[in-house]
Amino acid sequence: MSTDLKESERLKDEEILAQMVSSRSTSAKDDVLIPEVTSQATFLFAGHETTSANISHVLYQLAHNQELQDRLRIELNDRLAGRDELSYDELNSMPLMDATIREALRVMAPLAATVRVAMEDDVLPLSRDYACQDGKGTFNKIVIKAGTTIPILIHLTNTSREL
Repeated sequence: MSTDLKESERLKDEEILAQMVSSRSTSAKDDVLIPEVTSQATFLFAGHETTSANISHVLYQLAHNQELQDRLRIELNDRLAGRDELSYDELNSMPLMDATIREALRVMAPLAATVRVAMEDDVLPLSRDYACQDGKGTFNKIVIKAGTTIPILIHLTNTSREL
C-alpha cells in the first residue's frame, strides 16, 4: 500500500470495484459484465493475499531457524558482492533461497485442497492392499467413473510421511 497517500485519500476495495464497473465501455461488443469484473478483482486480491501469506510463512520459518537465516544471509551477501540489488536471474540461481521457498510452499501450501472431475473412466492402482471398510477382504485399486469429483488434499499430500 502506498505510504505517500493520506488514509482519507485511499480507495477502499469496494470503491476500486465500483470504479472498474463505472468505467466500462458503452459499446455492447466491449461491455464488461459485473461478474467478469468481480472475478478479475477477486483474482487480483486473492493473488495478493496468497503472495503475502507465502512470504509470511517463509519469514516465520526463518524466525525459528537461526542457522538457516545465517546460511541464507551468506548466500545473499555472496551474490550481492557489494551491490544493492540482484537481478531476477541472480535470485533464481540461489539454491538455498530456492529450497527455502519451496519448502515453505510444501509445508504451508497456498491452497490446502482442490477438486478435479474425471473426464473418462480410469483405474487408480494403489501401492499396497488396504482392508475393506466392512472388514471382508482387501483392495489394491480404485475404479473411477467419468464425472466423478475427486478431492485432492494438497496439504496432506505434501506433508505425508508415507508419500
